[in-house]
Parts: sequence; structure tokens; C-alpha cells
Amino acid sequence: MCACARPRDRGRGGGPAGPRGAPGNAGLPGNLQLAGETCEAGQAVNGFDAFGNALCIDIQPASTAGVGVDCPNTLVTAADLRRCDLRGQSLSGRDLSFATLIKADLRGTLNGTDLQGADLRKAELTGSDLTDVNLSSANLSFARLGSVHVAGGDWSGAVLRKAELSLSRTTNARLTGADLSDASLILSQHTGSDFSRADLSGADLRQTVFQDSSLFLATTSPSLDQARMINTICPDGVNSNRNNNTCTGHELP
Repeated sequence: MCACARPRDRGRGGGPAGPRGAPGNAGLPGNLQLAGETCEAGQAVNGFDAFGNALCIDIQPASTAGVGVDCPNTLVTAADLRRCDLRGQSLSGRDLSFATLIKADLRGTLNGTDLQGADLRKAELTGSDLTDVNLSSANLSFARLGSVHVAGGDWSGAVLRKAELSLSRTTNARLTGADLSDASLILSQHTGSDFSRADLSGADLRQTVFQDSSLFLATTSPSLDQARMINTICPDGVNSNRNNNTCTGHELP
């Protein structure tokens, strides 16, 4: 049997090392982009899916909720607060008009907060107290507003396309000219609220109550006949089931 040593095997035992290999290729650039996607500011890559798409996670520390890369200490008019966790912040009476609050978490009490013209797309407001809030001309498309309590306040001209408003309650709120197209208002209750000239096209109004509210000139492409109404209580108290599943002709209390 031959006892010959394997070539270069001696390198592990203190023998001469082999020649150094050629340098590798340069790494990916700092602004990592795979499959046409990038992580947003305040996020980090957490892995990749089967197609090579980057999986991003938030890296804002939980201990600094509301004060991070995207969350300045000052809550003022036109502030950029996108993706901020503002739970626990004192927002009542604040002037956040025209602020950018895309995907922000504002769950809590916002009594008298001025959010006129604010960008609240995909914002989280579930279960919040929105007494006397000014949301006129604000954009709340895809926002989560389930189980909110709205007493008074101005929502005129607000955009609530595909917003989630199930189990919400409004009392004497003004929603004139609001865009509620394709929004979900299932099991919501509205007392003395004004939805006149609102766009309810495609809205889900099953078991919604419009007690003493106004749907005057509200449209659903082009009339209330095409809203999704089952056991809906019209402003004058008529059940939509007795009116061909619509509140047409019963828009006023």
C-alpha cells in the first residue's frame, strides 16, 4: 500500500500554504434592488421569497414609537409622519392639517384634532374616538376605521374609497360630498349624520342604520338602487328589504 501524502494536504499541519485565489466579484450596491423592488426607508431586508423578491421588515425600535426615522418629535401642520406608530401620543386638539400619515397608526383618542387635507391612506384608526375631528378633504382610502366613534366633526369632501368602516358609529357628523365608493359600512350606525351628495357607489351597506340621517342626492352609479343593501334601515325608518333592497325614495328622515 502506498503511503504517499496527498498534494497540499500538509498545509493544514503547518506546511506551506497554497497560492492565494483571485479576488471575488464586487458585491451588490447599497440600495439593494431585486426583482424590481426595494425596501423603504426605516426597513431592512429579512430574506427573499422563492422568486428572489426582498422581504422587508420595519426596524424602528418599539421603545421609540412615534419618534423614529420617519417620526419627528414635533407633530405639526404638514408633518411627514408616514408609517409612524402614534399610539399613546396626545393627539387631541392637535393641528395636523395636510400632514402625511400614510400607513400611520393613530389608534386612540383624537378629540378635536384638525386633519383637514391630511393623507391618511391605509392608516390604522380602528376603535378610535374621533369626536369633533376635522377630516374635510382628507384622503382615507383603504384606511381601517372599524368600530370608530364619530360625534360631530367635519368629513365633508373626504375620500374614503375602499375604507373599512364596519361597526362604526356616527352622530351628527357631516359627510357631505364624501367619497365612500366601495367602502364597507356593514353593521354601522349613523344617527343625524349628513351623507348628502356622498358617493356610495359599490359601498357595502348591509345592516347599516341611517337613523334620522340624510342620503339626499347620494349616488351609487348612478342611484342608490345599486348599493349593497340588506336589512338596511333608511333615513325615514324603512327597511331596504321592503323597498327592493334600496333606500331610493327614502333618502330623507
